[in-house]
Amino acid sequence: MKAIWSNNSNSSSIDDKEHVVNICFMAIERENEVISSNDESDLFYNELHDAFEKKLGSKYSILKRTMHVYLLRKILYKRKHAS
Repeated sequence: MKAIWSNNSNSSSIDDKEHVVNICFMAIERENEVISSNDESDLFYNELHDAFEKKLGSKYSILKRTMHVYLLRKILYKRKHAS
């Protein structure tokens, strides 16, 4: 009995596509996993979040609003000069 190896480009591309699809499914499953954590890490996260909110929360909000204003101005400018 002889084994014949067929190097079919179609099967290779199908295997590659299946591999990519499987990687995507693995990533989605990983995102959906429930991550259990201990109280110490929760406490550290909460402290870090509170410190961020106190120091940078209002500045971040102002910068975000400013960015939206500039984006709107950019859109209006393009519309005005496109005509």
